[in-house]
Amino acid sequence: MIVGEIKKIVKRTSFKIVVIILFLDVIIDFLLTCKSYYGSELTWVRSAHLCTILNNDVSNFTAMMFSTLLSIVACMIASDIYYEEEDMGLTNMIYTRRKKGEDIKGKLIAISLTVFMVVFLALMLNYVLACITFPKQGNYCENATYLTLSDWETNRIFAYLRMYHPYLNLFVFVLIRCLAATAFAVLSFAFSLCYKKNRYVVLLFSMIYYVVYSNIIAVIPLKVVHGSVLGVNGYGSPWMIMFFFVVTYGISACMIWRGVRKENY
Repeated sequence: MIVGEIKKIVKRTSFKIVVIILFLDVIIDFLLTCKSYYGSELTWVRSAHLCTILNNDVSNFTAMMFSTLLSIVACMIASDIYYEEEDMGLTNMIYTRRKKGEDIKGKLIAISLTVFMVVFLALMLNYVLACITFPKQGNYCENATYLTLSDWETNRIFAYLRMYHPYLNLFVFVLIRCLAATAFAVLSFAFSLCYKKNRYVVLLFSMIYYVVYSNIIAVIPLKVVHGSVLGVNGYGSPWMIMFFFVVTYGISACMIWRGVRKENY
């Protein structure tokens, strides 16, 4: 059942468009980064982990796909698959062959796996290209002398990991970004089970949710509650990343439960 749902997702036009956009995006980001350092002395080239799409400050418009626009891009892959079948009148026919709960569970797992892998492969392609092209220890490098003269910023998320194991730190944030994309896709899918009036509202729901969530967190006058799930070693608490996932999946679970219990007519 899950394999069948994944095949359904892969055949969608929106899936193919998003995959092309994401992979072109990371390649363009890499090429623009190479262009910015072309002709520079090696001592002025930043370390490879600072030249990836999640870290570099060269081509911000390409980084937007994996930050500001991630909540929309992730949802475009497959979050509206239930809405599409409902709109075409296929759900009642599907439920004659399997239970509604089983169908939704299969779609949920397929969406999660597909979105995670698409974002992961795109980011890892950029990661590998940067590691192959740029020096492991370039400008702003983490070497013994630098570490003895500096201290990590304790108010940054995973500050120790950032200073002493920068490449592992980057990989951790690649995984966090992939999990965030999955959370957005699941949230919009869950919303589609309860709301069947407009596909665009379904696709935009996660972005609206994240904007509201971020604004609420931002106005709380306590540093310990700050920390963006779409940032890299930002200021705040790592527990806030976990809090985001707990809240998001909690809301999704409530909507999925309601959607499973809701009758189809």
